[in-house]
Amino acid sequence: MSKRKRITILALFLPERGRHPRLRQRKLIESLACAARWFNADLHVLFSHAIHESAQAELSRLREHPLRAGISIIEHLSGEDLVQPFIDLAQEVSADYLCFEDGGLDDCRTPEDRVKQQILLRSSIPVLVLPHRLRWRFRPFGRILVPLSGERRQSAALKEALQIAHSIDRSVTLLHVQQGDAPPCEASGMETLGDQAHHEYNRQLDQVISEATPDSSLFERKRITRLAHLTGPADEAITKFTKRMPNSLLVMEWKASFSPGRAVVFRKVLKAAGTPLLVVKVEDETPSTLKIDDEFEAV
Repeated sequence: MSKRKRITILALFLPERGRHPRLRQRKLIESLACAARWFNADLHVLFSHAIHESAQAELSRLREHPLRAGISIIEHLSGEDLVQPFIDLAQEVSADYLCFEDGGLDDCRTPEDRVKQQILLRSSIPVLVLPHRLRWRFRPFGRILVPLSGERRQSAALKEALQIAHSIDRSVTLLHVQQGDAPPCEASGMETLGDQAHHEYNRQLDQVISEATPDSSLFERKRITRLAHLTGPADEAITKFTKRMPNSLLVMEWKASFSPGRAVVFRKVLKAAGTPLLVVKVEDETPSTLKIDDEFEAV
């Protein structure tokens, strides 16, 4: 793919509970504007009538700020029921990504959490989940991180990450997790070609990438510049790495289930990741889990 069309992001703006709701509104609006700037996207936002008026002051402040100039924000209104109107609006505006904050997606403690979870379950469009405390606000993310499952199959997450990287000029780091007690290490497996073992290692890695993204172009695959070797439980290794590289976008697949015992690694990362997470939904055809093994062994 040589060039993507201008991206459209549809965000959901829900009532804020707890202390300092206006401050949380301001932070959320700024985070949504960040997402639009990162992707050079048009931002559509769906509000309920109950909170639209209180958000108007923050929207006006955002539009007038010089650092936010040029961000297109289109407002939409809905009644109390937000799930189906949001899904319908996503089709109407041809949204490339949906977007909302991360809080409560797994445990669903509030009605707002249940709205977000239902959207995740019912829509096939990738969802950009923003951390509640986004530390790097208007700095563009520098790197895209994609965990490898260890399965020899196509990867919707890697395909999406390569398309994003190619369209907005970013690099991709693959994350490979192995069980063990050794400290995490990082290597540039795509660039280091030492002895014969390293040559074989790179051929093996190239084969995995080719199988994971058979439709990606050579130019897109060249966006993969590093392979990070991580050790320990998969969710802990991935979240630790994202916190070491907060100026990143994490892209993960999800097999559309919040049932107990399913998508365990994804759900734990969703709770703990310190960086924006792009959730790419795939069909849950088998009861398989994330494989953590010695898929990449130097021969």
